[in-house]
Amino acid sequence: MGAPAPSPSPERSRPDPALGSDVAVGTTNAAKCAAVRQTLASYPTVAPPGAALLTFSVATGVDEQPIGLEVTATGARNRAVAAYAEARHLLGPAGPLLALGIESGVFEVAGAYYDVCFVSAYNGARHHLGLSCAFEVPPKILAFMLQQGMDMSQASNASGISSDPKLGSGQGLIGILSRGRITRQEYTVQAITNALFFAENEGWY
Repeated sequence: MGAPAPSPSPERSRPDPALGSDVAVGTTNAAKCAAVRQTLASYPTVAPPGAALLTFSVATGVDEQPIGLEVTATGARNRAVAAYAEARHLLGPAGPLLALGIESGVFEVAGAYYDVCFVSAYNGARHHLGLSCAFEVPPKILAFMLQQGMDMSQASNASGISSDPKLGSGQGLIGILSRGRITRQEYTVQAITNALFFAENEGWY
C-alpha cells in the first residue's frame, strides 16, 4: 500500500533559496515539485523571497493508483501530514510551516472514469483541498488500471500510447491526450492554486 517509508530527497539538505523553508512537499516527483515552485512564485505571502522548499518521499497510506475521490483526497492529506512531520523533525518547532500533499487518482461518473489531481495545504491543524481539471481516461488504458492494478503511467505504456517509463514525472497522459496543450505540471499548478485560496482570503475559509 502506498509509497515506501519516508526518506529525504537531495533538496532536503540543500534548499532552493527562491522558496521558503516553511514550505514542505510530500513528493519528490519532478513535475509536481516544478508545479509547486511555479505556483509559490506568485504567492509571496506563502513563500516569501529568500525562503526554501523542502521535498520528502513519504507514504500515502492508499493504493499506488487511487480509485475514487475520497481515496485520492485521503492520499493527498496523508502526504501533507507526513511532509509536515518530516519538516518539523528537520526544522524544529519554531516558525510557521505549510505542507503540501499532492495526489492524483481516478473517479467514476456516468459510466466513465476521469483523472484528477488533489492537493492538500496543511498547517498542522487544518487541511485546505484544491482540485485540478479532470479528463476522461481512455477505456484501453483504464482496463490496465482496473483489471491489472497498474498506475496510470504503467497503463499508458502497456496500452502503447506511450513508451516513456518516466511519463508521470514529465508531460503525463494529459500532455499526450491534449497534444501538449496541457501538461501534468500545469494541471498540478491548478490544484495547488485552488488549495491556496485560503491564504489570501482570510475570514472566508
